[in-house]
Amino acid sequence: MVKCYLCRYYSATIIQMSGIQGDQLAIWLAAVVAFGNFSFTIVGVYLVERMGRRKLLLGSLAVVVLSLFLLGGAFYLADKNDPAISLRELPSHNKNSCPSTGHCLDCLGKNCGFCYDKDAMGNPANGSCVAFQGSNYHAAYGRCNKSSTSASWAYTACPYKFAWFAIVALMLYIAGFAPGMGPMPWTINSEIYPLWARSTGNAFATATNWSFNLLISITFLSLTEWVTPYGTFWLYGGIALSGWVFFYFFVPETKGKSLEELEHLFAR
Repeated sequence: MVKCYLCRYYSATIIQMSGIQGDQLAIWLAAVVAFGNFSFTIVGVYLVERMGRRKLLLGSLAVVVLSLFLLGGAFYLADKNDPAISLRELPSHNKNSCPSTGHCLDCLGKNCGFCYDKDAMGNPANGSCVAFQGSNYHAAYGRCNKSSTSASWAYTACPYKFAWFAIVALMLYIAGFAPGMGPMPWTINSEIYPLWARSTGNAFATATNWSFNLLISITFLSLTEWVTPYGTFWLYGGIALSGWVFFYFFVPETKGKSLEELEHLFAR
């Protein structure tokens, strides 16, 4: 349940990490993701009394698991297709702290950006690592410092022409999460406790939700550096898969059952 807050807080960052260039485009795509979350939540309200809690929960989490592994795969492909630094552009004072060899990912994150041309197929070519100009993220020198140049400039993420793959996986995640994993934990939590434990059980469930929401929110960016972006999403996918197995064996259907029937069901 808490991983959807990751999309809420970091959707624009995730979109930029996938290779989408430009802050405005990333923000608009993040707005589309947020609208998808709202829209598919309405689908969940429609389906909850028709499909039942268990089917909706398991189906939703299965799509979440698939989309997280696909999202990790998108970042893995982007990493394996990381364009090389093949040119060296020096400033007038001949001092440059940016890498002169390696790949685009070796360049970003060091107060440097990646300047590149595009070949006939639209792939990055003639890449160079260039320092920022002050705090405005513009190239301080070289081809990308000239307003008339045809070279492209990337400073938030490395260029990748299949960045749309990550966007599709992110939308699939939202489409799977919002109808089931979003509302179902709260719905099932309101039904499974006996009257004497209801307030305590719901309090613990809410505290657990927000505690892990905080944990994921403050560790996401660090995890992408420690275990790479694709490793981070595959880790989340593995956790979600273990949750699906737990729900399959331990969460019964609660649709249409009275509180007395539910108490007897869980007592067994």
